[in-house]
Amino acid sequence: MIDVVMLAYNFNEELAQLTESAIHSVRQAPMGNLILVDNASEVRPGMLRELADVYIRNKKNLGYPAGVNQGVALSKSKYVAIANNDIRVPPNWVEVAERILTNPDIGTVHFRMIPYDQSFNPGDEVWITGKERWCHCSFFVIRKEAFLGYDENYNKGGFDDYDHNYRIRRKGWKQAYTNRAEFQHMDSVTYRTMETPEARAKRDAKNREYYKYKFGAYPDQQFMEKFSDQFSLPYLPFP
Repeated sequence: MIDVVMLAYNFNEELAQLTESAIHSVRQAPMGNLILVDNASEVRPGMLRELADVYIRNKKNLGYPAGVNQGVALSKSKYVAIANNDIRVPPNWVEVAERILTNPDIGTVHFRMIPYDQSFNPGDEVWITGKERWCHCSFFVIRKEAFLGYDENYNKGGFDDYDHNYRIRRKGWKQAYTNRAEFQHMDSVTYRTMETPEARAKRDAKNREYYKYKFGAYPDQQFMEKFSDQFSLPYLPFP
């Protein structure tokens, strides 16, 4: 079974409704426990507690990396899905992920991301080597033993997913991408709501520099150099 770790910071009714929709969406499949990490939501925290199998509430917003680490630590399952609260998924996501993960070399499974208002139209392809710009981390499944912990120095988040993906690959894990299941994404609505574009750009720039300090190169350049064969694969953009 696959546990789901979902973070929420609901400070208005729109975010609360998106979170509720995301919860009902992942519940369509025969999953394990829903582990909800409440990063100090101001609106309908009781709804989160009622809908969760495992619930943890932080007194203040600890940021995305720290929240993910909290949630994964509470999972006792072999596989964990890490989900944003502004996504919706089809009922086949568990079946698709579990079938791909029968390959013991695969550490993560990433699904094709589509706009929130676009209908699901799954394909029949799987790329075992993945491709970084395909490996969206707004909703993905990871083998528990492949989880290395998100670096909490990225604070609220941004480039923490690049960091974790790179460390996973250094350990020898494959990152699979598939269009057999898709997920709808509202495109970081929590970040866009809680901070100005200027503040987001400043945070991203700081985190990008931290990544370079840590690994010696900016992530886009680094992945192009180290995984050039994957970057030559056909790309499936939004239609």
